[in-house]
Amino acid sequence: MDDPGSQEMTRDRLGFAATFVGRPVLALVINLLVVIAGIAALRGVEVRELPNVAQPVISVQARFPGAAASTVDAEVTSVLEDALARLEGLQNISSQSSYASARITLDLSGSVDINDAANDARDLVSRARRNLPDDLEEPTVQKSDADADPIMRLALSGTLPLPDLALLAEGIVSDRLLSVEGVAEIEIAGDYDRIMRVTFAPVAMASRGISLADMRAALASANLDIPLGALETDTQALIVRSVASTTTEEAISAIRLNRNTVIGDVAFVQFTADDPTLTTRINGQPAVGLNLIRQSNASTLEVSNQVRAVVAAMEEDLPDGADLRIVADDGVFVENSIAGVITSIGLAVVIVVAVIFGFLRSLRAVIVPAFAVPIALIGTLAAIWAAGFSVN
Repeated sequence: MDDPGSQEMTRDRLGFAATFVGRPVLALVINLLVVIAGIAALRGVEVRELPNVAQPVISVQARFPGAAASTVDAEVTSVLEDALARLEGLQNISSQSSYASARITLDLSGSVDINDAANDARDLVSRARRNLPDDLEEPTVQKSDADADPIMRLALSGTLPLPDLALLAEGIVSDRLLSVEGVAEIEIAGDYDRIMRVTFAPVAMASRGISLADMRAALASANLDIPLGALETDTQALIVRSVASTTTEEAISAIRLNRNTVIGDVAFVQFTADDPTLTTRINGQPAVGLNLIRQSNASTLEVSNQVRAVVAAMEEDLPDGADLRIVADDGVFVENSIAGVITSIGLAVVIVVAVIFGFLRSLRAVIVPAFAVPIALIGTLAAIWAAGFSVN
């Protein structure tokens, strides 16, 4: 018979492991709990291409057509910087002024919610709008770095004219893609906007004594919408405004510059497509490109999966002659990387078990590591989730 005293001394030497050797049911329950916790954590843990070490970033962009870089810096960039300096959680602010464009980048602390910060930034920009030039285009606020590369590229092509495809891309397609959580901006590449082009004849203008300032003032009155106040009675209040909307070639040509001259006498007016600064082609055919930029703290894989679902559902809503397809997707690389990691882990487990069996020549000795290694790996997911890390 075994000496009880020697058994007790053996358990003392084994220490922590002896508890599970003597209580196999307890060991089984704890291992099942570890597996359940790991599987549950797998549903909530982030999956990213790289660890999430980037701080939340907000970019503010504004266009001031025709203005030099020094003018943009003095009248736009400095005003917006002063307004945005009051943003809560702001750690660093940088700006860049160039011809007709201003760009301000706001680095926020990691504890700041980027959605709330973006809303606050829009409020601050709106309040500063009265101190900005009247000709300034409405500033835009984006929840990403202005220099961020697109994670997905889409192309809208088909038999429809390019101006119609561009209108479709800026409308229903962009609206649906921007509704995806984690999408910060949709850049339109290769658009063909319809514009009213007025080509001046300098000789004809000079002979009639018409200056560019006269032409500018006349064209400014072609699309007028001015509030005039309100008319109030005992029963109602009416809002009064002056509207003069001119949108046809004939109407603009008929605008008078003076008593004897209309715009059509000294200029050629046509409604045509704007000259594109960038063209997009897919399989040799002209198309409208859409570049999708994610938010600074969004997951590439999650955004990619949601966008794919939206594009598939959007096929029924697009008119005949329009085809939307994904031409580049960083999410595919992330998925393939994850699949490679899973394959490597599986091979590692198999090799470990095979090496142990090759040395010990005992199936009983292989059973423990064959179960312990996968359980340890699955349980690690729970620790990753609890620590707030992402699976890479």
